[in-house]
Amino acid sequence: ARFAGIWERNNLINEKLKREEV
Repeated sequence: ARFAGIWERNNLINEKLKREEV
């Protein structure tokens, strides 16, 4: 359960970074 939360947060951050990079 804890890993799921971290993974979901990482996914959101990754998406934000990718959008900012573009």
